[in-house]
Amino acid sequence: VKTNGKVEKVEVLKSHPLLDEAAIDAAKQFEFTPGKVQGEAVRVWVSIPFDFNLEQASQGSTPEGNWRGLVNQAGYGAYLVNMRIERLVKGSRCGTIEYPSLKCGGSLTLIETQGPLYIMKENLTYGNCTKGGVIHLQKQADGTLSWTWYYPGTTRKGASGNLSPGSR
Repeated sequence: VKTNGKVEKVEVLKSHPLLDEAAIDAAKQFEFTPGKVQGEAVRVWVSIPFDFNLEQASQGSTPEGNWRGLVNQAGYGAYLVNMRIERLVKGSRCGTIEYPSLKCGGSLTLIETQGPLYIMKENLTYGNCTKGGVIHLQKQADGTLSWTWYYPGTTRKGASGNLSPGSR
């Protein structure tokens, strides 16, 4: 940990090939109160145990996987959304999105979770769609995924619909 409290370097002490990357990404998000010696901030090493629990994922409550469906947007009507959610680590790239009929798409970053709600930001890398939109996702009891898109920097809803599991 640097003198400003930010994580500088992360090492995995007890490795698991399927979990190391997620643990490193999580550790990089931490900020600490700087360690002090005689009142001056100093660099320190901190050991943080991570315990991963696969119960939530096995219950199917997370939106990982391939999703597709029609969404509706005022002024544009219905259009197809294809989405792949791969890995849910706050602040990290977690998937891809494409709008085939609008000819645009890119990546998704998990901003935060609020209980069963997953909030992601789009990073559109091709096409002429509005960039920087925020998407709210929530698994439904029927197995679909509630999908709502918000205009960048606002709480104004732009499009919404339900996506179903499926290949892209």
